[in-house]
Amino acid sequence: MKRMSIIFLLIFVLKFHSFSQLVISNTDTFLLRILNTGDTAINELLSNQSKYQFQLIYTRVSNKNNKIIFEEHSLNENKFYFNPASVVKLPLLLLALEKLTSLKDKGVDLDTKIGIHTCSCDFDTDRYVSKSKCPTFRQFLRELIIMSDNDAYNLLVDFVGYDYFNKRCRELGYDGILMRKRFTSKCTVDQNKWFGGLRFYDSLSNLLYEQKCDTSKQVYTIDTTKFVLYAGAAYLENGQLIKGPKDFYNNNYLNFYQMNQFFKDLFSPEKIDRNFKIDSILKVAFFDALKDYPASLMNSSYELIDVPDWYYKFFIDSTVMDTRNPEFKIYNKVGMAGGFISDFSHVVDESNGIEYYLSATMLAKKDDIINNGNYNYHDFGIPAFRKIGALFYKYELDNKEYYKLDHH
Repeated sequence: MKRMSIIFLLIFVLKFHSFSQLVISNTDTFLLRILNTGDTAINELLSNQSKYQFQLIYTRVSNKNNKIIFEEHSLNENKFYFNPASVVKLPLLLLALEKLTSLKDKGVDLDTKIGIHTCSCDFDTDRYVSKSKCPTFRQFLRELIIMSDNDAYNLLVDFVGYDYFNKRCRELGYDGILMRKRFTSKCTVDQNKWFGGLRFYDSLSNLLYEQKCDTSKQVYTIDTTKFVLYAGAAYLENGQLIKGPKDFYNNNYLNFYQMNQFFKDLFSPEKIDRNFKIDSILKVAFFDALKDYPASLMNSSYELIDVPDWYYKFFIDSTVMDTRNPEFKIYNKVGMAGGFISDFSHVVDESNGIEYYLSATMLAKKDDIINNGNYNYHDFGIPAFRKIGALFYKYELDNKEYYKLDHH
């Protein structure tokens, strides 16, 4: 069994001062006690962690002697490649909200009408905006988070741009987060560098702001000695089977551990206010989208009939979690592409007095060949995640140590 590291992060919250202490130990006993239940799918995952590129981070939030304690446990931390897929949409959205806040004095807000004429070759984004029943930032924000819409992501790429995104992530200390491309196969490498073409209009169709066409000028790199950028035993490329792991260097990249920290920092009022200059109204809209279900989408082009609450919330197990309970909330963002799945979640169940963070990623492929189209999302990966979600939720129910934080 692979070694697991347990990190106890003790945060003492005082009125005018905070003190933190980091204690690191190496033991696998705690997580094994939760995960080893005899379940076939989880046993398969734990017995073949390298094959499935499995990583997991569990953070308890509790109160002992009037001190808030974040108790973090990790499995295979930074040991394998993590394909971010749609998870990259989360930091992009935060920086888009930051930019939107800066346009407040121009009269641009969540409900300002948006138009676009692409500067790249991505005409799908143009069609997405023109067909929208409500072409506003509020609508696109919700579709991006709740339905993980790729066109909404591409729209924000045009709004934020690659250079600003990558520069800001480094300013914030995240050298393991890098955005290189939009989600489309129709652009060449050079075409993919272009962004912009957005226009914001008032109710009388007067132009308030225009994001002009521009191109990425900076070259940002990933430290290959620090981060893992390859996966698989073989891969398909242009119809040819190539032996050896696939190199993902030229793709979008998020380091799993850094992304987990990024996600958790969003729920610390002190940290989010320090890191991001985002208007309070925009923050409310953001956190509402993180916890909401598909049925909450209004004026959407999506056919939402029979779309379950657990859609794009991989850690929800409806047999043990009551999503109809307004005091039960899962704030989360998932990723799913090329056989990789992931979920970063913050679970709050006020009716039962529990709160915790759970993040996991895996390569849901049993053949270990990248890009061959044989994925095991629905018959293995996502069901295993739901069982893992249920196990940690049950553990929290049986071990309640809760401190009510400033929930969003």
